[in-house]
Amino acid sequence: MLEMILRTSAYEPVKQMSKEIQKQMMRIIVLENEENAILAIKILVDHSKITRTHLIPEASYFFTLSRMHVSVMLQHFKQWIKCMCTCLVRPHTFDTIDLTHPAVQLPEETVIESVISPFQYLQQCYYVQSVMLYPPSGAMDAPKYTLIPRASQSLKTFQEIPMLVIFLYQHHKAGVQAEVRYLHPRREDQSIAMEFLLCCLDFLSIQISAEQKADEKYNKTLADDFYTAQSKMLAYLSIMGKIREFMEQILANGDRFINGVLSLLEQCPAELIVVRKDVLITLKFFFISDLRPKFIQLLPRLLSEVALIGSGYTAVDHLRGYFYQTMADFLHHVRSSLSFDMLAQ
Repeated sequence: MLEMILRTSAYEPVKQMSKEIQKQMMRIIVLENEENAILAIKILVDHSKITRTHLIPEASYFFTLSRMHVSVMLQHFKQWIKCMCTCLVRPHTFDTIDLTHPAVQLPEETVIESVISPFQYLQQCYYVQSVMLYPPSGAMDAPKYTLIPRASQSLKTFQEIPMLVIFLYQHHKAGVQAEVRYLHPRREDQSIAMEFLLCCLDFLSIQISAEQKADEKYNKTLADDFYTAQSKMLAYLSIMGKIREFMEQILANGDRFINGVLSLLEQCPAELIVVRKDVLITLKFFFISDLRPKFIQLLPRLLSEVALIGSGYTAVDHLRGYFYQTMADFLHHVRSSLSFDMLAQ
C-alpha cells in the first residue's frame, strides 16, 4: 500500500488527500518497522513538496500542522537517538546473532515481541535477519520468519532522519519557527531542536572498539550502516551550524565533535568511499568556521593520508586530490598560528 501511495503521489486525486496522508506517514514513521518507515519518509517528503505548492490558500492550517509535525518528530527522534546511543556502546551490539530455536517453548509472540521474554528477539534486532522458531506439530522443519527491526532501532532509518528534519525546516520555515525556535532558542530553556542537535553530537562520538572488530561474530554490514548514519548526522550538523546559536553549541562541544569526526574517518572502511568523501566535504565547512582553531592542535592526525582517505586503491585514487587541496586551503588560513615545533613534525 505504501508503494502505491509513493508511486501515485503526483496524481491529482492523491494530492487532494495530501494533508491526511502526511498525518498517517508521521504515525507510521514513529510506530512501524524499518522498511515501512523509510517508505513513509519518502512519501512525507513528496507530499510536503506538494502541499507547499498546491495548498497555498490553506496556509494557516498547514503551518499549524507543520508545527505539530516537527515538534512531535524531533521529540521522537531525540529519544530514538538517546536509546540507540545506549545500545551501540554495549559490547555485543555489532555481533551477528544466530536466532535458532529457543531452548524453552513459548508462544511466538512472546519470544519475538515481549520485553520480559528471556530471548527478546525484537528488542535486540538492529538489522533484517531470519529467525526460526518451533516446527508445527508433526512437521520436520520449523518455519522461517524474517525479523525486521523497528524504525527506532534501525540504522538505515537513522540515515534518513537528519535530512528529513532539514527538509521540513527548509520547506516549512515560517510554520515551525515559533514552535521549535530554530533561529532564537532561549538560553535558559533549550529548544527541542537544540536538544536534538546535542543528541546528534552524542551519536557522532560513538566508536566501535578494536575488540568488537576482531570478534569473529562482528557484523560488518551493520557497522557500515552505522558509519553511513554517522556521516548523515555530520551533514546535519554542518547545515545547522550555519545558524549562529547552533554553531555556539557545537563550539561548546568542539573537542568532542572534532574527535568524533576524525575517528569516523580513521575507522571508516576502505570500501565506503562515498561516506568518506561526504565526511571530507563536510569537514571543509568546519575548516572555515569558528571551529578552525580547534583543528590546529590535531594537525598530525589531519595530515595522515592513510587515516583520512584510507589505504584502499580506489579511495586513494578518487580522494587524494581533494584531500590535499582541502588541507592546503586549511594550512594557508592557519599558517600564522602554527608553531615551529608543529611545523617540524
